[in-house]
Amino acid sequence: MHSLIERLYVMTKESVDRLHEATAEEIVQFIEEREMAIDRIRAESTELSLDEENRKTIDKIVAMDKLIENRLVLLQNQVKKQLNQTVQHRKVTAKYVNPYSADSFFFDKKK
Repeated sequence: MHSLIERLYVMTKESVDRLHEATAEEIVQFIEEREMAIDRIRAESTELSLDEENRKTIDKIVAMDKLIENRLVLLQNQVKKQLNQTVQHRKVTAKYVNPYSADSFFFDKKK
């Protein structure tokens, strides 16, 4: 089990080191891999207690999780901003789009 926790720590550390240039897809992939590693650790640790070294390593991992969470919040805010800009752009351009096709005719009836 120690090797699984150590591997999870290394994975997390590498992810945190590359966090500022990582894309949202890379972070999602890391989270999926991490989830599988945590599931393996839980499966092996059902009956066993953690020693002090493993607890310290897990505490380090939890501390790094805060950095990853902050990066995800930043990416989420960027996506929201881009989405709002796209919606605003569509509203503005929709005002100037001709609602009639080029092949249509408008007949004005004057009396």
